[in-house]
Amino acid sequence: MTRIRFVAGFLVLIAAVGAYFLLFRGDPIAEALNKRWPALSADEQRQKAVDASTNAVALIAQPSLALGIDSKTIEKATETALKTQGVTKLSVVGDRQLLKIGFDFDRSFDERDVGDDPKTKEIIGKLKPKIRGALVLALGISASIPAPSAATIQLKFLPSIINVHVERLTIAEDTDVTSAANALAFLLNRYADNMARYLGELDVLNVNLPSVYSASFDASGPIKITIPNAPEMKLAFNGKPLKNPFRVAAVAPLIDGNHLTLLLELTSSASAPPDPKVSPSNFETLKSEFAARLEKLGVPTIPNGVWVAIGKSFLVDGLNNAFSQAEPCLSANGPVPTQTFSKKVEIPDETTIDCTPTRDCTPTRDCTPTRNCDAVQDCTPTRDCSAVKDCGGYQWYQAPDKLRCEAEKSAAKLDCERIKSTEKVTCEADKSAKKLDCERLKTQEKNQCEIEKSGEKLTCETAKTAEKGLCETAKEGLKRLSRTGNLANIDGSIGGRADVNVCLRNVQFAANLGGLSLDLVPGGGAALDVHVKFVPLDIIGHLVCPAEWTQDQKINTTIPAQTIPMKLTLIKRSSGDKLDYDATLDEFSVKLRFDPSPTAMILRSTNFMLACAPLAGLINAVTLNLAPLIPELLKEYDYKQHSISFAFSPALPSVKLLGNDVRMTLSDTDKTLTLIGAL
Repeated sequence: MTRIRFVAGFLVLIAAVGAYFLLFRGDPIAEALNKRWPALSADEQRQKAVDASTNAVALIAQPSLALGIDSKTIEKATETALKTQGVTKLSVVGDRQLLKIGFDFDRSFDERDVGDDPKTKEIIGKLKPKIRGALVLALGISASIPAPSAATIQLKFLPSIINVHVERLTIAEDTDVTSAANALAFLLNRYADNMARYLGELDVLNVNLPSVYSASFDASGPIKITIPNAPEMKLAFNGKPLKNPFRVAAVAPLIDGNHLTLLLELTSSASAPPDPKVSPSNFETLKSEFAARLEKLGVPTIPNGVWVAIGKSFLVDGLNNAFSQAEPCLSANGPVPTQTFSKKVEIPDETTIDCTPTRDCTPTRDCTPTRNCDAVQDCTPTRDCSAVKDCGGYQWYQAPDKLRCEAEKSAAKLDCERIKSTEKVTCEADKSAKKLDCERLKTQEKNQCEIEKSGEKLTCETAKTAEKGLCETAKEGLKRLSRTGNLANIDGSIGGRADVNVCLRNVQFAANLGGLSLDLVPGGGAALDVHVKFVPLDIIGHLVCPAEWTQDQKINTTIPAQTIPMKLTLIKRSSGDKLDYDATLDEFSVKLRFDPSPTAMILRSTNFMLACAPLAGLINAVTLNLAPLIPELLKEYDYKQHSISFAFSPALPSVKLLGNDVRMTLSDTDKTLTLIGAL
């Protein structure tokens, strides 16, 4: 007990000495602390946080995602854990980029609260200190702007001590040393700004997060698929390894009111970010720019609770890139479970036959004349009458000879012009005659075409009438035959081994995640063991096949090389907090090849020929009407899958936050998917 009183007295002495120095000797402690840890006020920490976030926001052109939490959720999530540490009340309030955290505490300490040092455990075990008081801290957050080659991005916490208050401190259960504790609290409050500088230099307040996930992911291993009804069928998912194409370009925190929000942009660009050169700034400017980026992401109002919002454009880019890299394929190899079938084959009645002619006898020949009778002969005169004789070179004494020459020249020119006119008249007459003959031939050809056209139509109508007559005759015969009853029962089974694979190519998600399109590239085939038993029924069945017969055959089914385009659309339906989707898979078809075809297997069977000898030659696939039983009647068959519609509700994950159950809801807008959690 004496030792405990000594400790109490020593604490009081330290407090008295501290007060003496402060009151009578100036403040040598402040001088010493300022040399090593210069004072850093809460307002200065706030400005550092505002400047860092303003610079980061300026770099965010298209936000990729945002996440946040409100103060009430922080208080509620940490309530249970803090109570075990003696915290009786927690208050969290956002104040212009600082998070102010207040603790009311009432805590007793014993040897279990210290390390493994025996001496320390002994001292604490004897003192059993109990303290009651309050502590108010402020915390800002800044994020570095990573270079493209940087592997990490640093979140730096900016602490400040606002107030320390000790209401009561006792040791050894009944020794009150509150005055000494208040003196220590006084010193902490007085030098809180120096403590902020000291705490800010601690590595524990610097959190380095990866800015890029460089490791590759091989989906072939983790994804396992099984078929409950065919446990021996081995399914394998194969794909190329995936590499993350994105890196964190900027992170901007905002603390305002009751909300702490982080805004991020992820980019695939390798270029260095520009220098924003925005700081220093003020909080209102930051708040306005931050809200504009959230609006661009599709989050006009910050949700309450804990939440994360992912931009659909970013998500679509990521999904499309992942499928493009992976080129996934699903392969199946193993036994196909045996399937049995049974079908009563009926003779179809006459109502199944429509004898309405479908042949179109409308003439399609075009008798429009194509001969061109426009005159192409050119009757422009080409004869040159300008120089028929040269009368130059005469002397003066040869004047009579020159006069005679000029007279001859004029006569020759007149004769040339006469001949020229005669040639033009003759040409034009010939031209007109040829055009008249052309028009005659043109009319003659058109008339001949129309005669032939009428003859073709008459021939077609005659054949059409004959086909209808034959059909009506067959229809009447079928009417009488169908009254005799059923033909047979066909029972059987199909099994074997399959080795098929399906690859997904050109996967493209819609910009608003309202659907996707892709190409399926199937391949492989199956060796099927088919067993068929034919049991005749009624009068007609026994007439056709007096005896039962069976047939066993191996049919090789292959999937020819093909690309199958597929399209899936999604329509959102919301009711309160519940979100449902209506999905529609458009119609598609798959080409299959059979060797031999199921029809050929039956009709070419020796057992069939022997058992159904009386009418075997008249039986065909249409008469048997096997389509409802085995649709693959032909060697080449197009299996058509009609449009499929279905509805589903997204299964939201079960989440715990510090041991508290979180109720999750999903919000879907044109731009964003938002997951919101509430305690």
